[in-house]
Amino acid sequence: MQNKYNWPLWHWHLELSSICTLACPRCSRTEVKEGLVQTSLTLDFIKNNFTPEMLQYVNRISLCGYDGDPIYCKDFLSIVEYFKQAKPTIELYIVTNGSYKTKIWWENLKQILNEHDQIHWSIDGWDQKSNEQYRINSNWDSILIGLDVMSNSNVYKTWDFIYFAHNYHGVDAVTELAKQYNFDQLRLTKSTKFTGKYGFKDNLEPPKEYVSSSDRFENELVYLSNRAEPKTSYKQALSIYEQTSPIDDIIPLCKIGSKGLFINSQGYLFPCCWIVHRYDVKNYLSFLTEDININKVGIETALNSSKWDRFIDTIPTNKICNMKCKSNLISKDVVGRW
Repeated sequence: MQNKYNWPLWHWHLELSSICTLACPRCSRTEVKEGLVQTSLTLDFIKNNFTPEMLQYVNRISLCGYDGDPIYCKDFLSIVEYFKQAKPTIELYIVTNGSYKTKIWWENLKQILNEHDQIHWSIDGWDQKSNEQYRINSNWDSILIGLDVMSNSNVYKTWDFIYFAHNYHGVDAVTELAKQYNFDQLRLTKSTKFTGKYGFKDNLEPPKEYVSSSDRFENELVYLSNRAEPKTSYKQALSIYEQTSPIDDIIPLCKIGSKGLFINSQGYLFPCCWIVHRYDVKNYLSFLTEDININKVGIETALNSSKWDRFIDTIPTNKICNMKCKSNLISKDVVGRW
């Protein structure tokens, strides 16, 4: 696969869908309507671009939306099946709120996935009332169906919990539920989206000790089993990191692969999911040029767009790069996780 900019191909982050059934107050789809296009990638798109030739280089695929939830992609099961049939050892990392899918749907997914894969359920409560305080329109009964079906699978299971004013005291209840459904770990997250970060304060904000003090979400892992998280692929990230020299004072994770090269639901290629976001709508829309639209030009041409010359030149002064990838923020621990 020709790739003159030496983008690391081992890890991709695909937004299979920008569609979601929820209306979370801090989600981009809720806060920034302008620029939102609700669409999904198709099985044909995946087959045409992630060919057997490309998949020789790919060891990990993260399926997590920026605006949406991957499970609402019409072709989700077919896409997952394609990846696992083409390369059974590929590591799929699925992030979902888990609502509104049937028992049969979850059983089908269970049959496709294997021990190399993991699912992260984004659940911020311990029942319908507590979860829907933030996960508005979520459906607790259907979430539990998925948890029950997957409870005896060999997929690695993580419960992702964000601290809010209404739930920070409920960690014990969440932990007990996670144990009941055989989760491997609980990830407790301090969010950045509170006072001083986005310029507002409301009834979602928890006490200060439960708010991120940096420009990243801060996580504490609670291990509930003795299973190792499937991330053999990250050995490549560590190897690349050890050979990477800073660009001025930036160690760009996009050149290492930790976050994965990002393709949004419209088929546009980005160095990572951070670099262009819809909160800066003007910049976001200006970035969406045909030369990086994989639907128009194909994945190889998008990887080799001259746009990347200009992007790499601006890394030292890029606001997002300075916020996320300053050399003092990048370590083996950071490089070794998504």
